[in-house]
Amino acid sequence: MRRSALVLLSLLATLPALAQDSRDLPLDHWAYPYLERWEAKGWIALPANKPYTRQQVLDAIMPLRAVDTTLAPVETEYGHSQGVVMEVMRVPGGHATNSDQWQFFTLLMELRSDHMRGVQESDLVSYRQRVVDEPDLGFGLDAALTPRAAASRGVEPAYSARGDFDAWGRWRATPTQEFLFDQRLVFTAEEEQAKYQRLDATTQSWRGGTFDIDYSYFRYANPFLSVTAGRQQRWWGQGTYGTLLLSTNAQAFDALSFQARYRRLGFEWFAGIMSIDHLRFYSGHRATIRLPWHVTAGFSETVLYRASYVDPVYANPLLPYYGTQWNERDDDNIMWALDARWTPGHGVRLYGELLMDDVQYEQDPPAPQKMGFLLGGHWADPFRLPDTDLRAEWAGVQKWTYTHRQQYNRYVGADTASVIGHWIGTDADALDLMLEHRFHPR
Repeated sequence: MRRSALVLLSLLATLPALAQDSRDLPLDHWAYPYLERWEAKGWIALPANKPYTRQQVLDAIMPLRAVDTTLAPVETEYGHSQGVVMEVMRVPGGHATNSDQWQFFTLLMELRSDHMRGVQESDLVSYRQRVVDEPDLGFGLDAALTPRAAASRGVEPAYSARGDFDAWGRWRATPTQEFLFDQRLVFTAEEEQAKYQRLDATTQSWRGGTFDIDYSYFRYANPFLSVTAGRQQRWWGQGTYGTLLLSTNAQAFDALSFQARYRRLGFEWFAGIMSIDHLRFYSGHRATIRLPWHVTAGFSETVLYRASYVDPVYANPLLPYYGTQWNERDDDNIMWALDARWTPGHGVRLYGELLMDDVQYEQDPPAPQKMGFLLGGHWADPFRLPDTDLRAEWAGVQKWTYTHRQQYNRYVGADTASVIGHWIGTDADALDLMLEHRFHPR
């Protein structure tokens, strides 16, 4: 196993420059906490919007890559020794711990192995296969099985299993343009429970088994623009444990979207269908900018409305929704959000969000303010404790926020119950504190 890993290291170290890979890195991917840690340390700069694409992650971490040829030789199958070329993490003005080195190598190997011919990996609970490996054409399958058990005092233990199946394909039309698709299907199995009233569009259970689609989309991408059609994960904001405007708390929805990037500026837009049964539609646009002094800021606006079809005005990426609603009708649910992130380095990462659902600039008749607030921070290696992370995040949502006088314009997903924004919902506060220490590099 060690010899195979070293050979793979040598292959990765000698790979040429690779074509872009514009598939999204799923929001539940293990790498996100480490990417945030490395940004707090001042080693990398992350994009303003999540999920990041695999190419964005590669662009962020590749400057840290260095080749180490000083490792001791190893015996090969031919009986003689040879030197090993290994990729290592070289950070500016500091030292990367063994844990950082291992996670960096693991992430780099995962992102780049999709470009290697004939890659196949498997173990007891996962399987990965590159099916088609032509120079400009790729197709792969990933599968994983996760058993789970839960126990608490006075309650019988509960057992379940989750299976994930991911299929993706990419065609590189030119060195800088590609067409791709990516989808992940999720199957869960647990002990069959008593029947209950099913909410609209919630996952249907049959004998304890459920099926869901985390994401499924087609995309065209080049270095400056990507256009996506289908079901996609979105996270508009800086929060780690939740975000106020648009998160994965509610079921993903189908939409047409595009994302444009130019130097320090970014713009994203989507027009989606929340529910055909109830004629609920959802649109949003977001602008971001990377300012000097390591500050990233964003402004977002979304609208949830009912209509017989997609409103062309809300499908226009550039028109402000609030002014449109003022001129056309008054029953659409419009949200604004401001967010910012400051990463001065030295292990510190600070961020905040402000949600404006309904701001009463005239108090006649009196009406409540409907706003949300989020503040958070990340301290990597606090008090010089290596391989340690301290995170704190507070979120507060005022009463009546996310609600609406029209039932189907409430800020909830297709199941008419799960808030599209922060998971705490309306009239609630949450404080998350986490101290993490890694005792082993893996």
